[in-house]
Formats: sequence, C-alpha cells, structure tokens
Amino acid sequence: MQIRLVGLTACIICLSFISLQAANNPFVENSVLSNIENDYANGKISLDEKVILQINSIKLPHKLPLKYSSSTQVKTERELRGATLALIQMRADWDILDQSTKYYVTTVLARTSTSFSYVSPGGYFRMHYDTIGVDSVSPEDLDFDSIPDFVERCAAYCDTALAKYLEMGFMYPPNDGVAGGDSLYDIYFQEMTYYGYAVPEGFGSNPWNDYYSYLVLNNDFLGFPSNTDPEGSVIGAAKVTVAHEFQHAIQFGYDANEDIWAMESGAVFMEEVVFDTVNDNYGYIDDFMDFPHTSLMDNAGLHKYGAFLWPLYLAQKFDTLLYLSAWEGARYDDVFTAYADTLLYNFGWDIDSAYVDFTYWLFNTGIHNDGLHFSEASAYSPLAIGATHITYPVALTNSPASIGGYGSSFITFYPGTNIGKLKLTFNGSNTRGWTAYVIKSSTQNTHEIEFITLDSVGKSGELIIENFENYYSVTLVGVNTDEFSSGVLFTYSADIILPYEVSSSILTPDSAIYSGGVRTFDILIRNDAVIDDIFNLIYWDDQGWLTMDTFALAIAAGDSAVVSIDVTPPQGTPLGENSLLSFKSESWGDSTVFDTQTRIGEISLYRGDIDFSGVINISDIVAFVNYSFNSGPPPKPEVLAADFNCTDIVNLSDMVALIAYMFEGGDYSPCNPY
Repeated sequence: MQIRLVGLTACIICLSFISLQAANNPFVENSVLSNIENDYANGKISLDEKVILQINSIKLPHKLPLKYSSSTQVKTERELRGATLALIQMRADWDILDQSTKYYVTTVLARTSTSFSYVSPGGYFRMHYDTIGVDSVSPEDLDFDSIPDFVERCAAYCDTALAKYLEMGFMYPPNDGVAGGDSLYDIYFQEMTYYGYAVPEGFGSNPWNDYYSYLVLNNDFLGFPSNTDPEGSVIGAAKVTVAHEFQHAIQFGYDANEDIWAMESGAVFMEEVVFDTVNDNYGYIDDFMDFPHTSLMDNAGLHKYGAFLWPLYLAQKFDTLLYLSAWEGARYDDVFTAYADTLLYNFGWDIDSAYVDFTYWLFNTGIHNDGLHFSEASAYSPLAIGATHITYPVALTNSPASIGGYGSSFITFYPGTNIGKLKLTFNGSNTRGWTAYVIKSSTQNTHEIEFITLDSVGKSGELIIENFENYYSVTLVGVNTDEFSSGVLFTYSADIILPYEVSSSILTPDSAIYSGGVRTFDILIRNDAVIDDIFNLIYWDDQGWLTMDTFALAIAAGDSAVVSIDVTPPQGTPLGENSLLSFKSESWGDSTVFDTQTRIGEISLYRGDIDFSGVINISDIVAFVNYSFNSGPPPKPEVLAADFNCTDIVNLSDMVALIAYMFEGGDYSPCNPY
C-alpha cells in the first residue's frame, strides 16, 4: 500500500540535488549536510535542529551557523551522503517533528515570486526569474529582445528535453492547475550550491502515486565540474540539469515514491539520451566502478548516480524504450519489477541474467574496452578489480568485499611465468543466489566468458582453464543475484596444474666431512617433464655448515644437470658431530613441484691432518716431528690423526708415508673416507 503526503509537506519527497563541486576536486559533494548529520548522530543537536539546519543549507545557506557554512568546509573527499538523502530522512521523520519545524520546512520550500517570466518557444514551460537580487540571472541580452539570454537558453534546453521525452513516449508531468500563475510547467532560478532540484508539490489526478511538480535551476551554473559540451562547461551543466530534473518531474507523474536509486540512475541516464555530447555523467562513473560489490539498488552517496550505467546498458543491449516501460510499470508496481517484467516478456531474458551480463559490460570499459559493449566505454573509468594474483597456489580466500544483492566482485589472475592449467574454485554463501563466471582475456582488450556450474545447494563449483599461459589474464566474477539482499562474502582459491616434474639425487657416496675442511656434495637434478624448465636448488643445514642459498639453472626437457655444493664445518668441530644437509630442487614453473634430498653429514677423522685444521700441509709434518721428537702436543683431535698408514699405531712409518704423499706422489691414506 502506498501512502501519499498532502500539501506542501509532500515537497520533501525525493527531491533531487546534485552538489556544486569544489574547484580543487571537481566531483566532491557538499559536505555541509553530512556534517550536520554527523552532529545529530553524535547527540550534539536534536532532530528538529538537524532538519532546520539541513533545510537552511539547501535553501538559506546564509542562515547557517559559521561551523556549517560552506566556506568553512573542507571539500577534498567525496561525500557518501547528499541533500537527497537528508530530505528523504526528513520525510521518514515527519510524524515526530515539531509542528513549528514542519511549518518552517513547508514555508522555506514553497514557490517564490519573481518580477519576470518567459514562456519557452515550445509553449510548455514558464521560466520565472529576476534580474536583481540574490537569485537573479545574468541580464545579458545580446539579441536585444528584452529576455536575458541565459533564460532563453534554459528555456530552449527545456523544450529539447520535453521533445525527446515525448518522442520516446513519456507522459507529460501532471498539471499543476494555476500554481505559478497558469497551467504551464514552472521553472525557477536560485543562487545555490546545487545544480537544481525538482519538487513534487501535490497529488496528480491519476489513480496511482503521481505528483505535479516544479523545477528550480541554478541561476548561473558557474563553478561546476568541467564537461565535454562543445559550447562550454557552463552551457553543458545547464543542459544536463534540465534533462535530469525534468526527468524527475516526469518520474513523479508515474510514481513519486520510487526508490532513489531508480530515480537518480534514470535521470542521469536521460542526460545521456537528451544531451549526449555533454558527458557530465562521467563524473559519477568512479563512484560506481570503484564499488562493484555495492548493490545496484543502493541509495547512498554518489553510487546511485553512477548507476545510470544500468539503464544505459539496457538501452544499448536491448532497446532505449525499455527504460520507458519500466516507469510505465512503476505506476502499478515498482521500477525494478517493471524492468524484470519487460525483459522477460519483450526480450525473453530474466533480470538476473541481464544483471550478470551487465557486470561483463562493466568489465569491458577503460583499458579493457573491446569495442563491443558500451559505446563510450573507452572514456569510462576502468572497473575496480578487487584482488589480483600472480603467484600460485592461492589458498582459500574471502572475496575482497561483501557482495550486496545485485553486486559483484572481480578477482584477476595473471599467468606470469606459469604454464599449465588454472584451477579455480568458487563457494558462495548458500543463503544467496549466485552466478560465477570467468573472463578469459587473450589480450587486454579481447575477452570471452565461461560460466562455472554451481551446486544448487552449496553454491560451490570449480573450473579448469587449459593452457593458462596463453592468456593475458583470467578474471573470476562472483555475482550476488539475490536482489535487495544484504552483503555476504564468497570464497575462492586458485592453483596451477602443471606438466612440470623434477627429481633429484645426491651423487656423493658418503656423508663424511672433515672439521674445518671442505666437502663437495654433487646434486643431480633431472627435468622429467616434457617441457623445458628452470629449477632452483635451495640448500641449507641444521648446524650452519652450509650458507643457505639458492642456485638457479635451466634444464631442457628430459635432461639433467649436476650442481656441486661445498659443505664447510667450522674448524674444531668435534668428531662425530653431525648436521642434516637438505637440498631442495624446485620448479620455477610451479613452486609446488619440488624434490628434496637429505643427507646426515658427520665429522670424520682425517688421518694426516695432525693439527686438526681441515687440510693436510707442511704444518702437519711440523706437528708430527714436534710430537715424535720434541715432546710437542699430541695430534688433534686424537692420536690416530697421525696414523696415516692405518696400522692403529703411530710411528715413524706414518711420518714417512705422510711425507711421501705430500712431496713424492705417494699414496693417500687408505683409512680416510675421501
């Protein structure tokens, strides 16, 4: 059941405001209203005080206290709340406002009287204006017809908008009787920090929720964001404001209580239809593209303006008149349901499928534009990718944000140096409807899609993409098709299934190592795969005898290579001490493909190394002589270090054998392990 508000109190229904932007950030909404809202939320002002302050910020900014004056506000960030939401909240709170507050609101929002008026050339609009005073328009009159050129231009833009709307099949807005002096549609000018607004003033005569209305336009359109109008940004701002606000007037004739997102997305869309070259709407695209997870039907902030991409998609994919059909259906239902009915009955599409297709159109913008979707896609800001991955596997991970009903999230996977199959998994909350698909991009601007079959109960599924290395990227898209539902997460994972293989072995036959000496271990790495690969040999040990390091080498398919790694225990490491030596051969193509070999290296007696230095040299002969003939210190680490000929007795024959080995090419000690 729909409930109407009577009289001037209805003028706080669904007013449409677009804020004047700060020069240093041209797409910033006025921060005054949100600061007032914040003070109310923090208990600093009462509800009635909040309403009066917000009404003043819209109509009488000179009456605001200094702390809320627009000149004191910092306008360097985008606002998420604007005047529209403030006025809608006033309507929601209307019954609990003081009578004096209600009277003040209706008084301030009432029509103004002006000294002059002008009827548009088409004969439908009456432009009310002054040439002196705070709300005056520029008196410039270059054609000397006694009508300010600014007023004539705005009247011409109104005629253009009306002609386009009638051509499309829209109804005239409901007649206001003699309000404003006659039955013509009334337009007023105001000095304000907004482009303009439409006021649904009272009941229409139809058996649905229609309202007659009037428009208020900015009196000079100076200081607004730049646009692409060939005649200049000021004229462009005036054009799109007329198209936008008069669309609201027409919307009020169908259903003045429609959701704000439907009204604002439609009004911005009609800017594009009526004055295509202006492109003021580009300023809102970021607020939609940066938050794809936000519900299409979200009423907060600037997102609802950027949502014009939805009716634009419907027009370019199906038919421009689909938007008209939605508002015709809104007389008896709501715009969303009317969209759904029209898509199904006229085009055979269910609205869930259309929204999923819409998300694919969103991807095909900016740097991803393939030239096959939005006609102006190359000029749009690119869609925000929630997460990117270049290394694998990707463990089970939550989506970058909670996905609202008719929201989506995009996760892109780049192959990098990976070769093989990409395995993706998707698991959505089973309390929602989900669609999941992937966008396979062979280049940055060439795409194809493939859907993931989801279990009807668990909402989970997986997809394997062959030859991942042949793609520029693969993007996973999760879409919450449970309209108007609150946001929930989905989870996903990714892995590479590769044809890579590796095996390894330690060629060195034993584990003996000499204290202070160097023992070389030879590691054989075999590429058992059918493709060439690069392998890392990563080596380390428990005792620090190896300096942990990585050695990379390329090995052709089916081939092998040997890497020699030196192990050097510190001098003086006791006999029998051991350390676990580890050698990991790892594929570059997939770090999950590896082979690890271990060996327990043990300190062994090095016969002939009498001074326990790790090498046999002249100092060992000197030590032997001192021990044998000069009562010098015994051999280290034990006497048998001098038993070079392995008789288990240290005598002169050991010295002779040692000298022969060192200087005469004699035999190496047969007891030494290497």
